[in-house]
Amino acid sequence: MEKIELNQIIKWTGSRKLAGGGSEFIGSISTDSRSVGAGDFFIPLKGPNFDGHKFIPEAIKKGATGFVIENSYAAGIDIDSYAHKIVLSVKDTLKFMQDVAYHYIRMINPVVIGITGSAGKTTTKDMLASILGESHDIGFTPKNYNNEIGVPKAILNLGQHTDFFIAEIAMRKKGQIKQLSRLIGPDIGIITSVGESHLQFFESVEEIARTKAEIASELSGNKGVLFLNHDNPWTGLIKDICGCRTKQFGRNHDLDYNFKNESMDSGGCFGFDFCNRKNRLATVHLTIAGYHNIYNACAAAGVSHYLQVSVEDIRKGLAAAVIEKDRMQVLKKGSITVIDDCYNANPLSVACALESLRQIADMKKARSVAVLAEMLELGPDSDQLHYEMGKKIAENNIDLLITFGKIARNINQGYGKDSYYFENKQDCLEAIRGLIKAGDVVLIKGSRANRMEDIIDKI
Repeated sequence: MEKIELNQIIKWTGSRKLAGGGSEFIGSISTDSRSVGAGDFFIPLKGPNFDGHKFIPEAIKKGATGFVIENSYAAGIDIDSYAHKIVLSVKDTLKFMQDVAYHYIRMINPVVIGITGSAGKTTTKDMLASILGESHDIGFTPKNYNNEIGVPKAILNLGQHTDFFIAEIAMRKKGQIKQLSRLIGPDIGIITSVGESHLQFFESVEEIARTKAEIASELSGNKGVLFLNHDNPWTGLIKDICGCRTKQFGRNHDLDYNFKNESMDSGGCFGFDFCNRKNRLATVHLTIAGYHNIYNACAAAGVSHYLQVSVEDIRKGLAAAVIEKDRMQVLKKGSITVIDDCYNANPLSVACALESLRQIADMKKARSVAVLAEMLELGPDSDQLHYEMGKKIAENNIDLLITFGKIARNINQGYGKDSYYFENKQDCLEAIRGLIKAGDVVLIKGSRANRMEDIIDKI
């Protein structure tokens, strides 16, 4: 973070200065007292199970240059003991951080790219960062920094020479995408896909599609452009309601950006020709398994080409992309091939992973095994969606199904063949080695709360 004058931050946030000793600048911000460094300005955040205000003394002891507190805590602070520090007071410390980030990113003024979708947003972000990072100074939301806390924290790590900022935008409730889009002010948006995810918080997939389209509320004002997956069934609706310019990517050769001549290697990774309309721009090779990741790569390549990035940087960037852990990583455990797609699960992402399982197993002439746990946050239709997933597994001719978790029983019922079901993960862990054979190709996938990586450790 570049140094910002204290008076500027006060103006941006409407905060009140209780003490102003020490530096007249803020040059780095921390929200975690455990990692506060000398010179950091500490922002204590609050949540259902924590209150960062309790850790202000620890942050000061570690060398914080000051802190902000919520107004309700001001009366309980001995300001005289912090006279040599910067102490600010605001109504809401999270909003304080968001306000600083809102103005800071506009001061730095990079080209901002916002990415959302029911599946593929993290992978698309990683691919795009790899491409743009070939020749430019970039910043991006790391790991799962995709919400109202993570996005502003990522913004406040940007330097003054940042050319591009790539923000993954999560969605767990109505209005969240609109709020985060307003924060980042995107010039370009990407909606990777729309499917059945977080239905616990939405009435239908159509409502999810309309909520994803909230990213366009800022794009239209910025004269920006929205990239849409042509082959997703909700793209037509989004295009009709978004109110901004759009470009589409997919497998249709008449699209703005598209792909053809796909081929898969023994690890399930694809190569393909990347095209602008009917003009082939480059032949690229991916290092992440799964046919669905061609779409993510096409989106990242399309945005890069739109930004006038060289074709060579696009090719090199996609080939060198490092994807976040537990996302379609193909591992070897002795003679067993494991598809590690543990990070999370919803019906759309599971369907994509099953397709990869089938393709890799067919190529290796091996037995296909799906080890699945519950898909959470699917609302009142959860049982039916799990049942339909079981039918899809059978249609994909997956040889062996292993599941655990209360709701997952519906997957086995939909599968309709001999399979294995366990009420809890511990029972599954104890049995898994006896069910998997040498030479198998095994997919491991479930919602984040299930910590599916424990299964991989047991194989």
